[in-house]
Amino acid sequence: SYFTAKLTDSQYHQYEQFAQQWQLPEFPVNGHDLQKLGFKEGKEIGLLLKKLEQKWQKSDYSLNKQQLLADISAG
Repeated sequence: SYFTAKLTDSQYHQYEQFAQQWQLPEFPVNGHDLQKLGFKEGKEIGLLLKKLEQKWQKSDYSLNKQQLLADISAG
């Protein structure tokens, strides 16, 4: 079934303001971070960055650089 909710003008403007101010979070890890941990430039870093970014997305963008790097440093 299809459901639509009617918003008051106040609610609409509140959502509109949120949408205008929201910014896409910036992924906190880059290839240089991984090179500092001993990874070689190239495909390995690219694959690892992709894996870390997916983990970051699944965390609802809550993991920071240290948490992501600690995760790969540990294993």
